[in-house]
Amino acid sequence: RRTHLRALAYSMASPDGGRSGSALVDQPQFGDLLGALTASFHPLYWLGAFKAYLTLPADSGGVPLLRIWLKSTAGKIRALTREPGWWPPISMHLELLEKKPELDYVAEFWLGRSDRITHLRKTVEVPPVSWLWPSILQEACQRTVRLGDDEALATRIENALELGDRFGLMPGQSSVGDRLLADVLTRWSKVAGQPRNDRLLQRCLASWGNPQLGLAGEDVVRMVCGWVAEEDLRDFHELTRRNRSVEDDRLSYWLRFKKQISYTQLVIGDEIASSRDPDVVKFRERKGARLGRLQESSQSNNAIIIRLGDLWIVEFSEIGNAAYPYN
Repeated sequence: RRTHLRALAYSMASPDGGRSGSALVDQPQFGDLLGALTASFHPLYWLGAFKAYLTLPADSGGVPLLRIWLKSTAGKIRALTREPGWWPPISMHLELLEKKPELDYVAEFWLGRSDRITHLRKTVEVPPVSWLWPSILQEACQRTVRLGDDEALATRIENALELGDRFGLMPGQSSVGDRLLADVLTRWSKVAGQPRNDRLLQRCLASWGNPQLGLAGEDVVRMVCGWVAEEDLRDFHELTRRNRSVEDDRLSYWLRFKKQISYTQLVIGDEIASSRDPDVVKFRERKGARLGRLQESSQSNNAIIIRLGDLWIVEFSEIGNAAYPYN
């Protein structure tokens, strides 16, 4: 009987294999199972139920009842003459059994410390798919976007994104990470003047490419497209710096329109494409797949494609080569 009960405790999060296909915690008989586990209590029953609790979807109907059972029976383990080896680490994180356990972890994280999160990840076997990690990340995100101090915002945003990286919830790889990036971009768009945030921009480009930003509003799309345009225009300026006075004028001219530019792409010639200069290599790595290749032109020539309203404009780097607009 004990072996059978232990197997049931460890399999609470698994589908029952019957017609419903739902987890044991969502079955009508779940309360009876908890009663049986209490009547012949064993620490391994508790451990199995705890592991199931961390694995179940947060909105699972049986989670509140399971949480109550785990809290009410934890004292039985503390009362043992000899505690199981797995208990001390878990006992340091019993706030996991509260309705919103993420609040305590984010409160510490907000103060610039992450000792408890680090200890939790190292000592308690919380599965990567647990509801806990998204809950912590979402709470950190909500605190960040509610922040009224614009000067501290950039650091807070980077901290939240790094936390997502630690949990494996990166933008472009998880819906939670995508939502986080969209939310912090929306908050940044409310900073006066929408100053370019290079680290946030690189996050967008690395995660979403030349930004589609489907989760963000139009104002955020315009902001990020303006950042991309400014970066591409400045990079194009560096590629064409043989006549500095002429190129400074070109750059100043195009930067006036950066908030109206909805798309840019650099198109490099053979000289830049094959250069082994360390700075040029870093430039190509940073741009990645966003670089195009210029064909049927001189090796030193490069171009930039710009969409400005209904116009597509192609400008070449060689002096004397005008910009070509297309409807």
